[in-house]
Amino acid sequence: MKIKFIPLAATAVFGLATASQAATVVINAAAPTVNNADIASTTSTATAGSSTTTTAIGQTFTTLANVGGYQLNAVTVQVNGTALTARTFNVRVGEVNNVNATLTQYNSSTTESGTLAANTAAANSWITLTLDTPIMLAASTGYGFDLSMVSGSNTTWLGNSVSVYAGGVRFADTTASTNTGLVRDSSGNRELAFHLDIVAVPEPSTALLGGLGLLALLRRRRA
Repeated sequence: MKIKFIPLAATAVFGLATASQAATVVINAAAPTVNNADIASTTSTATAGSSTTTTAIGQTFTTLANVGGYQLNAVTVQVNGTALTARTFNVRVGEVNNVNATLTQYNSSTTESGTLAANTAAANSWITLTLDTPIMLAASTGYGFDLSMVSGSNTTWLGNSVSVYAGGVRFADTTASTNTGLVRDSSGNRELAFHLDIVAVPEPSTALLGGLGLLALLRRRRA
């Protein structure tokens, strides 16, 4: 399986991402179960902005402290509305310069596109975009994700009017195609209702020891 690496904040050039991969998009009545190293805030009290072809709506988040880092597999956000028509999204993920007060840009990012088929989902369902190429995340680092429209109707998301998740904030990007111009939500809807499917990556030494142990077991069985 291909893996994308997001460069760290020291990257000097803030290049634009390309939507060269296709994410798989599905809609479900309930949020995914929180397990492994998932990051989530799955309650909602209000609408939290609309994704359009020119405006991306997103959320910053902070990874935990696993030395080996993490792998991001999917992004899920709660949608406002029912019986959605077919539409295509861009999902962008990248390291940000700050998860809260001085958020202004992605230091680097990558983008995938995915199409949701027309459906008759229940109200306040959850749209999941599973990445074609999982993304590696560093430990104890601030990132963001956002969603904009490639085609189809604008999509309104749900979220909270007070901060529930302490590791980030909701933001908007009215350019939707650059890494700069991120504006945090300083009043009103503080965050999206979201779920990130994340798994911890074993430290290299741990993986090596596991491999050596398996090799020793195989040799013992052959003896």
